[in-house]
Amino acid sequence: MMKFLNAMLLALGIGLGAFGAHGLRPLLAARSMEVYETAVFYLITMALGLFWMKDQKGPARLLLTGILLFSGSLFLLSTASLHGLPVRWLGPVTPIGGLCLMAGWVWFGLGQLPTKKS
Repeated sequence: MMKFLNAMLLALGIGLGAFGAHGLRPLLAARSMEVYETAVFYLITMALGLFWMKDQKGPARLLLTGILLFSGSLFLLSTASLHGLPVRWLGPVTPIGGLCLMAGWVWFGLGQLPTKKS
């Protein structure tokens, strides 16, 4: 199931990247487009990273949470001029998502350390 989710996240990232490049670029200010592209970049790279986490459910869930919070908030913030939703409150969500991404990778890395043999 996790590989399926990873594949769908990658497909979503590619689709959102293409949509941004071809559909949003003429509609967004340059800075907003940069933020949108950052969201796409992290969505794709972190979804690729999930493939390495195979059976480590804790770090994978943390990474997935980070993807949703980090990239999700950036997608909404960068397109606020188009959808008009109140998104100012999302500003603090982005760094929380980034911390989840970092914590997920640290947790994964710690799980790769050799264990002492008795």
